[in-house]
Amino acid sequence: MVSFNWNPGQRFSLQSSAKVGYNYFYAPSLDQKNVGVEWAFDLSTNVVLWKGARAFTSGSISGGETTLQRTYHGVDYVYSLGLRQGFLQNRLILTATAVMPFQNRYYGPTRDTYAENYYQHNESWYCSRQFRIGLTWRFGKTSINLKHAKKTEVSDKL
Repeated sequence: MVSFNWNPGQRFSLQSSAKVGYNYFYAPSLDQKNVGVEWAFDLSTNVVLWKGARAFTSGSISGGETTLQRTYHGVDYVYSLGLRQGFLQNRLILTATAVMPFQNRYYGPTRDTYAENYYQHNESWYCSRQFRIGLTWRFGKTSINLKHAKKTEVSDKL
């Protein structure tokens, strides 16, 4: 896994991460095994618009799902856009987010599973387009107090 964060100024930030994994499944009682590579890439940005307000975007793409009976080579993705506004010294935060706003109304990934004695076809259909509004109130005080430990010499001689 690799992560990257870039802040070219005080008003913009870019974060990304990527991961690759190797899966090995083996069931000796069934005399079955399967191997596969999975991967994912994420990218997100934040832009400060004015005091207490920011716009954000994020996207993720992944593939290579592996189980004992199946290796899925298709690609799945998700993206979102949003606005955030803080009030009362950022104690009250209003957030509006649109998840996959330009996606077709229904999305349905298909998975096929093959085994020696059966075949399974799975289709999932759901509305991936979502609109969310969130209201958050932060209680208490957020502060970090780090105390540096003094260096001491320890002798193991008695």
